Amino acid sequence: MPFEVPGREQILFFLRHPIRWYREAGPTNPFESDLRKKRIRMVLYAVSVFVAIGLGCGVYAYVNGLDARSEAAYLEGEKLLTPNSYEAAISKFDRAISLNSRNEKAHLARGEALGILGRNDESLRAYSRVIEIKPDWARGYTARGKLYRTLGNNEKAVADLNTSVDLEANPENLLERGQAFASLGQWQKAIDDYTAYISLREGVPYPYMLRSLAKRKLGDNLGAREDTIQAMVIEQKLPSRFGKTEAGPAALMPPPQNK
Repeated sequence: MPFEVPGREQILFFLRHPIRWYREAGPTNPFESDLRKKRIRMVLYAVSVFVAIGLGCGVYAYVNGLDARSEAAYLEGEKLLTPNSYEAAISKFDRAISLNSRNEKAHLARGEALGILGRNDESLRAYSRVIEIKPDWARGYTARGKLYRTLGNNEKAVADLNTSVDLEANPENLLERGQAFASLGQWQKAIDDYTAYISLREGVPYPYMLRSLAKRKLGDNLGAREDTIQAMVIEQKLPSRFGKTEAGPAALMPPPQNK
């Protein structure tokens, strides 16, 4: 006997009065009774599938709606990250987090705003939450490492910045780690990071000045002088002919005078 798909009224009647439905519609023949049981199981299965699909679609739409509203609140907070508006920005980030507790960008921006206001313990907790949510994101470790360095805890700063550089070496975390190494007196490691920074981003005087200081600490006065002059050339305090060339230290010498 082929299975007939029940109509809407039959399904509703079955859901409301399953026992009555079976008694009124059930056959007396035992063989047909077994078929009836199979049909009931098939109906229950079909109803369960429809209910599960409906609930899944509803939950998916609800979660997506929350994520979208969380992102909108985060973007509103980003626009408020200006002097005299940091508290308002934090309120927006709080709203974003209340809608989606795993919005790592909102946690990160909230930590930055809290740090600017000097609420360092709260800022550290916000950065730690970022790392908890997204442990493979370099920015969370960079942000917490920078704050640790500001607070004078250079050992923890180096630990976080090591992880950040391992995940994604970039000018920001290399410069921060170099300065943390310098604060610990690890001058060669600082020089290596400043050099890596310069290779990624040319035309910035600050890392040359930092590297000059580190080289001087190691007794490399000529190398320190080269970096100082290069920084001055970039800042246009000296003409470009004094900058570094393939000639090395000779480039620091003024050109010969015509006789």
